[in-house]
Amino acid sequence: MRFIDELLHPENKCKRVGHNLRENQSRWIVNCAKYDELVKPEFSLHYGCVAYQVEKIETLCQRCGVVVSIKWAKLYSLQGISLPVTIMDEFNKKGMIEVFS
Repeated sequence: MRFIDELLHPENKCKRVGHNLRENQSRWIVNCAKYDELVKPEFSLHYGCVAYQVEKIETLCQRCGVVVSIKWAKLYSLQGISLPVTIMDEFNKKGMIEVFS
């Protein structure tokens, strides 16, 4: 019966044997204010920079989907962005957009 219970409720198996962790990486374009909030750099100098491309690394359980940790890392700064109007409106509203490559 434990097999069926853990098949229907995978979080019970994680309680018994521990999480099965994996890393999920995604890239984001983040404006300067949101960058300071997420990455928390030692010093903040945004001279000639309109946004940053950052990498989000999530450690999560493959079995139950619980996010264990989230790390942000700076890839490089962007001096200009050219995006369609709808995406740029979303970027201005949220302060960040996911990059699909």
